Amino acid sequence: MTELSAATLTHRLSDAGRELGAAAVRFEEFAQEAEQRWAPGVWRGAAREAYAAQVAAASAATRRAAQRWRRVAADLLTLAQWLASGDVDVEEALAWVAALTTGGSLSTKRQELDVVADRDVAHRVAVELDVAAGRTRHRDARLDPDEESVWRNARAVDRMLHRTPGATLWTYDPEVFDGDGAVVVGVGDVRGADHQVVLAPGVGTDVSDVGAQVRRVEAVVDAAQEHGETAGWFWLGYDAPDAVADPAARTEVRAERGGESFARDVASLRDASPGARWTALGHSYGATTVSYAGTRGDLDVDALVLVGAPGAGEAERVGDLGVGEVYVGRDSRDLVATLGDEGWVGKGGVGLGVDPASEEFGAIRFRAERPDRGWAPGVGEAHSGYFTPGHEALDSIGAVVAGRPDLVQVAERATDPWWRRPRDPEWSRDVE
Repeated sequence: MTELSAATLTHRLSDAGRELGAAAVRFEEFAQEAEQRWAPGVWRGAAREAYAAQVAAASAATRRAAQRWRRVAADLLTLAQWLASGDVDVEEALAWVAALTTGGSLSTKRQELDVVADRDVAHRVAVELDVAAGRTRHRDARLDPDEESVWRNARAVDRMLHRTPGATLWTYDPEVFDGDGAVVVGVGDVRGADHQVVLAPGVGTDVSDVGAQVRRVEAVVDAAQEHGETAGWFWLGYDAPDAVADPAARTEVRAERGGESFARDVASLRDASPGARWTALGHSYGATTVSYAGTRGDLDVDALVLVGAPGAGEAERVGDLGVGEVYVGRDSRDLVATLGDEGWVGKGGVGLGVDPASEEFGAIRFRAERPDRGWAPGVGEAHSGYFTPGHEALDSIGAVVAGRPDLVQVAERATDPWWRRPRDPEWSRDVE
C-alpha cells in the first residue's frame, strides 16, 4: 500500500471539511424550506396544531443535523491545519479521525497547544466554513444581505491568509459592528520577536480592507527588522466610522470605546509575548482611538506613535497618555492632521482634541514629508502615505518600534504665535 503523505492527507481533510460544511448549509436550507413551504394552509383546529408540530419537529431535527455536520467539518479542518503546521503527524491525524467517527473530541489535543496556535487554528477554520457557506448560499440564490457581509469579510481574510504565509489570526468576527466585522492579524514571529507593533486604523476601515492594512503592518515590520526581530499586528477591534462624511467621524465616541478595547486586546497580546518591546501605532481616527487607550484604558506599551491624527482625544499634554515614549508624524499637507486644536487657535470642534504635533502637546515629532508633496493640502497620499516605502515617516516609525530613538529623524513641532495663525516649520523644509 502506498504510504499516505502529510500533504495528501491535509488536502483530503480540507476537502472533506469544506464539503461537510456545505452539506450543513444545505440542511439549514432544507429546514427553512420546510417552514416556508409546509405551512398549515387550510388546516384548522387540532389537525392544524398536529401538522405544525410535525413540521417544527422536522425542522428542528434538520437544524440539529446541520449543527452536527458543521462541528464535524470544523474538526476535520482543524486536523488539516494541525497536520499542515506539524502539530500532528499522519498517524496521529488518522487516529483522531477514527476517534471522531465514534464520538470523540479534539479537546484534549487543543489543551496541548499554546493560546496563539489554538486561536489561529480556530479562526482559520471559521473562515473556511464561512467561505464555503457563503459560496453555497450564493449558488443556491439564498444569500441575504447579512450573509453577504459575512461572506465578503470571510473571503477578504481568506485572500489575506493565502497572500501572507505564516500570518496569525488572533481574532475573527465577520458579523459584529453591523457587518463591518472585527479582525486581529499578526505577521512575523509573534511569539519570539524582540519588538512588536500594533496598528489601529482609521475612518472607513472594515474587515474587507484587511489585505491592504496588513501590508501596512508588513511595511513597518520591514522598516524595523534590520534593528532586531520584529512582528506586527493589524488590529480592527472597534467600530471605525464608515466615511469622513459619517457623523461618527466628527465625534470621539467610537474612539473612546475603541481605545478601551484596544488596551484590553494589547494586554492579551502582550501576555503571549511578555518579553518584547511593544509599540502602539494609530493612524487617522485610529490615532485618536489609541490616545483614548492611553488616557482611559491603562495601555501597557513601551512607546506610542500617532500619524495623521485629527486630534489626541481628551489628552491635552503628552503626559496624559501614560506612556513613556510618545512620537507623532504629520505630513504638512495632510488636511486631516491639521484639524486638531493648536494652542489658542481652536478649530470650532472640527478636530478631535489637541493636535499632537503641536509644541503645546509636547510629543516628539518626526519627519513625515513626501518628495512629491506639492503645495496644496489634501487627504489623498498626504494622509495615507505614512506607510509607503520611501516615505520619510516609515523609517522613523521603524526606528521607534525597534527601540532606536537615535535613528528617529526629529522634526520641529507646529507652533501657534499669538499674533498670527499656527505655523508648521515642515511646510517649507526642503525634502530630498
